[in-house]
Amino acid sequence: MKHLLGRVLTLAVTLSISMGSTALWTGNDLLQFCDDEADGSTFNLCRGFINGAYDGHNVVSTIYKQDHVFCPPKNVTVGQIAKVVVKHLENHPEKLHEMAVGAVYAALYLAFPCEDGQ
Repeated sequence: MKHLLGRVLTLAVTLSISMGSTALWTGNDLLQFCDDEADGSTFNLCRGFINGAYDGHNVVSTIYKQDHVFCPPKNVTVGQIAKVVVKHLENHPEKLHEMAVGAVYAALYLAFPCEDGQ
């Protein structure tokens, strides 16, 4: 548990430094973009944002030699990750005003927990 707290705190500090004091997108924004798969342009924004957050997590973990906060299976797709994130947003409307990137990380942390040392 101590290691998990360290991982989450490291990620939170890194995100707060890189994002500044203002969130560009909230959970409300992300849910709106992810809501309509029929509209390719907005749905691509959704998938692009989620993929960027996912890749950012991997880069930060690699550069700072930190354990990963979430560990999806090797064959996971961006579409599957997007469905996990949308489900999390829909199940937690009380948090939609918070940073979208935080919602992505929370969803993936809950859906794909890591074993110690990953």
